[in-house]
Amino acid sequence: MDKILYGKDVNESIENELNDKIKLLNAKGVKPKIAIVRVGENPGDIFYEKAACKKADKLSVEHNSIAFDRNIAQEELIETIKELNDDRDIHGILLLRPFPKHMDDDKVRNSVIPEKDIDGITDASLIGIVTGEHKGFSPCTPKACIEILKYYGKPLEGKNVTIVGRSLVVGKPLSLLMTNENANVTVCHSKTKKEDMIKHCSFADILVLATGKTESFTHEYLSDGQVIIDVGTGVGKDGKMAGDLDINEVKESGLRRLSLTPVPKGVGSVTTAMLMSNLIEAAEKNPD
Repeated sequence: MDKILYGKDVNESIENELNDKIKLLNAKGVKPKIAIVRVGENPGDIFYEKAACKKADKLSVEHNSIAFDRNIAQEELIETIKELNDDRDIHGILLLRPFPKHMDDDKVRNSVIPEKDIDGITDASLIGIVTGEHKGFSPCTPKACIEILKYYGKPLEGKNVTIVGRSLVVGKPLSLLMTNENANVTVCHSKTKKEDMIKHCSFADILVLATGKTESFTHEYLSDGQVIIDVGTGVGKDGKMAGDLDINEVKESGLRRLSLTPVPKGVGSVTTAMLMSNLIEAAEKNPD
C-alpha cells in the first residue's frame, strides 16, 4: 500500500473555509444554529450527536440537542420537528436514525422541511440529487466521500467506480452523486453473487465499501492501483474499530499502489465537517 487518505487534512481544509463563511454571517447578525433530535439511547446516535456538538463548538456554531424516550408517540415527535421547522433561529435539523420500530420512518423523516434537512434524509433532498434541483442537501457521508477524493486529487470523471451497499444513507445517494461527476458507477449489494462481486470490485478504479460487514473484504476483491473508500465501522478481530476492509490481510497480500481511507480517522472524521458545511449553506440561503 502506498497512500493512506486521512480525513484530518480534508477536515481542516473544510473548517478553514467554514470559518470564513461564519465570520461573514456573524457580521450580518446571523448566528448559524443546529437542532439535533434523538430518540432513545442508541450508542451510535449518541456518538454522532457528541461529534456534531464538538464540531459545532469548535466552529462557534450554536446547537440545541433534544432527546426523547424511545417510547415517545410518533405524533409528538413530528410536532416537535414542525416547531423546529418554524423556528427562524434554527437553520438546520439533524434527525438521528433509525427510529424505534413503532414509528413510520418515511413519515417522520419527511416531516423535516428541505431547507433545514442538512443531513439529506428527506425524499425531497434525495430527489434533488437525481434532478439536480438541489432543493435540499446531499447526505453527509456520501458528500464526505466525494470531498476526500477531490482533496487528494482523485478525479471521478470517466473512472470505473464500484459501490458495495445500496442503503439510502450511503450507497444510493453516493451512486447518484458520482454519476453526476461523470463516473461509470456499478452498485453491488447483498444479492450480488460472490463471483460477480469479486469481478466488479477488482475491476474498479475506485471502490467504495459501505456494507457494515466488518473486515469482510480481503485482497481477492482488490487489484493493484485502486482507490478504496471504506465507509464501514465496526469492531475488528482485535477488538479495535475497523472498517469493511480486512486491512491486515490486505497488507500481507502484496498488492501495490493502493490508496485507501483508514478506519478510524477516515470518512467519519469528514462527515461532521460536511454536516456543518450544509448547515452554513442553509444559513446563507435562509439567514432569518
